[in-house]
Amino acid sequence: MKKLEIIIAAVVLLSAALHLLNFPLISVLLYISVFLMSSFYYVLGFALFNGVTFKGLFKKESYKNTNAAKIIGAVIIGWALSVLIIGSLISMQKWPGGELMLLIGLILFATTFIVSGIFFLLKKDAYYTRVFTRVSFWGIIGALIYFIHFLN
Repeated sequence: MKKLEIIIAAVVLLSAALHLLNFPLISVLLYISVFLMSSFYYVLGFALFNGVTFKGLFKKESYKNTNAAKIIGAVIIGWALSVLIIGSLISMQKWPGGELMLLIGLILFATTFIVSGIFFLLKKDAYYTRVFTRVSFWGIIGALIYFIHFLN
């Protein structure tokens, strides 16, 4: 799942950069890649953050090292990242409601960033490392898009 996430994220970033350079028809690739990335976190975020592979998705032993709180937290974080990514796309396109959706995503980002940072410092668990890196990566990108959109 990590390889798929990296490939989709690279396509999102590349298509966003090309979109900013006004390449023709790159918007279609941007929409598809953002939709895939958002759907990936929305549907499979709980498995990705808990270190579960595609093969172990429906196996009970894959969830031995986790608990209900981590699964619920991973679902919420997956939803938050999905909102942040879609909000970034809508804001980049300057569509109505983009600022609000991106702001909601950034508020959810800040909340998960602070909570995962505190738990990472307290427990040093691999779960919080996975959460912290992904949330900070997409949060920084979302914040940059928000401030660029805010300045224009």
